[in-house]
Amino acid sequence: MRIEFPSITRERWKAILFVAALATIVRIMLQPLIPAGESKIEPSVIADAGLLIPAFTVYAFISYIIMCYSFVMIEAGLPWSRIRKGILFGSMLGLIWVAYLYEPVPLGEGTPFIESLAYPIADGLSVLLLGVLLGRFVATDTTEPSPKPSWKIQVMMLVPVAMVVVRLFEYNIVHIYSSYANHTLETMVWVALTGICISLAYMVLRAGIPSATPAGRSIAFGVFFFGIPITFVNFFVALALKINIADLAVRSALDVVAVVVGVFLAENWARSAQEMKMPLKG
Repeated sequence: MRIEFPSITRERWKAILFVAALATIVRIMLQPLIPAGESKIEPSVIADAGLLIPAFTVYAFISYIIMCYSFVMIEAGLPWSRIRKGILFGSMLGLIWVAYLYEPVPLGEGTPFIESLAYPIADGLSVLLLGVLLGRFVATDTTEPSPKPSWKIQVMMLVPVAMVVVRLFEYNIVHIYSSYANHTLETMVWVALTGICISLAYMVLRAGIPSATPAGRSIAFGVFFFGIPITFVNFFVALALKINIADLAVRSALDVVAVVVGVFLAENWARSAQEMKMPLKG
């Protein structure tokens, strides 16, 4: 289950901090474009104290640094040019990020259409820019030939299935904050589509996952590429509003478990299928 963690030079850390800072500045510049709608939930202590902008700035900066590290973990194994590595990384991470912003919850019900597009556009563009900057300033040239992206039907099937099973547990047993009771079909369609987005990201970036075993691949992707960044996405709302922190922690942890289990089962299934096709020796 070995996962190879890259060593980062001082110069590369400087590049990472520069990229994270620039992406943070761009995200802050986009914030005024988002309509200030009325919330059904009380503002947080941070918001009441007038510290939302400084807190948001620090939070975004730390989030982007973590995403940069996720990129460093996988970029060496990706068989593309530096810029293409960054664009595809930013696109895949942004796809998942935007999918989570559209999760059906009571907080978002009744939001005007234009306003519902504002956050996904601002966050999606910021993450895409982050990817481009990572490709330009942080990525390395691929010196050895690498395999092309592997499109595995097992991943496309099992990751969404795992998400559906775990989310049903979250909605019916844990009772996380959601619109599941009133909008069951819409919620489950969102779960399945989000699972497909995660599957797509894994298949596109699979060549760079720094492990050769199903367990290592599932943990490297499920925790470091998906889990930690999405946990930051989930907790962002707690900066502005009084939200149940335990609810955010549980949903984040269980979603990570779903992705890790889905990728692990898919990789094992794919490996078993490949071994069955191999000719017997002797």
